[in-house]
Amino acid sequence: MKKIILFATISTLILASCHNNKPDLIEKISVSVQLNLPAGAIIPSSYNMQFIDLKTGHRQEVNFGSSGAATFNLIPGLYNAIIKAEASDEDNYTYLYSGSLVNEFILQSGKHYSIDVSIAKASPLVFKEIFYCGNASSTGVTYFHGQFYEIYNQSRGTVYVDGLCIGQFFTLLAEAVQPLWEIAGKYPGNQNDYVYGLTLHQVPGSGKEYPLEPGESIIIAKWGRDHRGASDTSLDLSSAEFEVYIPPSTVQTDEPAINTNIFFISALSVPTNWLATVFGSAYAIFFPDETVNPENFVLQQGTSTRGLPIPLDLILDAVECVGTAASVQLKRFPAVLDAGAIHTNGGIYVNESIARKIESIRDDGVIIFQDTNNSTDDFEVMSPPMIRRYGVKWPSWNTWGKK
Repeated sequence: MKKIILFATISTLILASCHNNKPDLIEKISVSVQLNLPAGAIIPSSYNMQFIDLKTGHRQEVNFGSSGAATFNLIPGLYNAIIKAEASDEDNYTYLYSGSLVNEFILQSGKHYSIDVSIAKASPLVFKEIFYCGNASSTGVTYFHGQFYEIYNQSRGTVYVDGLCIGQFFTLLAEAVQPLWEIAGKYPGNQNDYVYGLTLHQVPGSGKEYPLEPGESIIIAKWGRDHRGASDTSLDLSSAEFEVYIPPSTVQTDEPAINTNIFFISALSVPTNWLATVFGSAYAIFFPDETVNPENFVLQQGTSTRGLPIPLDLILDAVECVGTAASVQLKRFPAVLDAGAIHTNGGIYVNESIARKIESIRDDGVIIFQDTNNSTDDFEVMSPPMIRRYGVKWPSWNTWGKK
C-alpha cells in the first residue's frame, strides 16, 4: 500500500468548566497520523479530518494537503476520527476516500495512528429520503405502515433498476460489538471485506424494463397505498413504483405498485409483512453479481443466525440509521460505506424522515445531492416526510400514480 504520512497535532478550543465555572487548564497533547492508500490510487489534492469528542460532541476539523503536514493540539479524551477526501479520474468519475478511528482513547502525547484509507466510486443511485420511524395520529395511535425508501438517479445516464436489491444489514440495532461470521472456506478474504444481509428485497425485471432517467426517483414503499385514511398524520404512497408485498398477507393488500421479490431473509420462515425497525436500520442498495447467491449464506459464529455476505465493492449506497445521538458511535457499516450515522430528532413515531441535502444543480438541471459517504453530514431530518421532495421527477412507466 502506498503510504502518505501526515504528522498532526490536533487541537480544539473546548473549555472544561470546574466547580467555580472557570475554565480548567488542561495540558494538550500531540498525536501523529499516518494515512495508507491502496497502491496505484489517485492521490487527492487534500484531505479533511474530523476528531469528534464523544463526551462533549465537539468537532475539530483539520484540512491537509496531499503531501502536507500540520501541527495541532488535542485535549485528552475519547474520540472518533473520520478521514474523507474526493478525487476524479480522466473520465470524470468521482472517487470517495474514507477512513476512521472509532472509540479511541487519546490520552498521551507522542502516540501514532496508522489509518487505512478506503476508496469507493461514487454511485449513480443514492438514497434520497428514508422514512422509518413511524408516526402517531392526533389521538396518539402509533402507525408504521407508511415506511418508504426513495432512490434517486443523479448520474448523467439512464440506470435500469431491474434487479436492484434493497435491505437491512446486520446488526438489526446499533450495537457496540459486531458479530463474527463463519466465512472461512466459503468466501475469499476476511469477514471485513463484506457486509451481511439481514432482510433483502429485489426489484423484478429482465434488465431493461424499469429505466430511471437522470433526475428521476423511485419509491419503494412498505405498503403502496394512501395511508391518510388509516392515520391522519400519514402520507399518500399510492404512487409508489414498488412495494414490499409478501403473499399471502393478512396485514396488507396488494396495491398497483410493483411487488418486490424476497431475495434473502435471515429468518428460517418467511414473514407475511416487512417491517423495518422504527429505531433505524443499516440500509444499503446493490446489484448482485454472479457470486452473490442467496443460498450461500453464512452463520454467525456459535449460532444458527444466517447472514448473506455482500462484497463492499458491490454496494451502491449505504445509510446507517440509529435511534439516538448516543448510538451514532456504535458503527455497523465500515467507514468506506458510511463514516457516520443519522437519527431522527424526536425518537420513534414522530413523523420525521431523513432526507439527503442538496449539494448543487447540474448544468442539465438535475439536482445533485450530497454524497460523501457520511450520513451524519449528508442527511438532515425533515418533518413531515415527503416523497419526491424538491419536485423530483417520476419515471415514465409509472402510469398508476397521480402526477
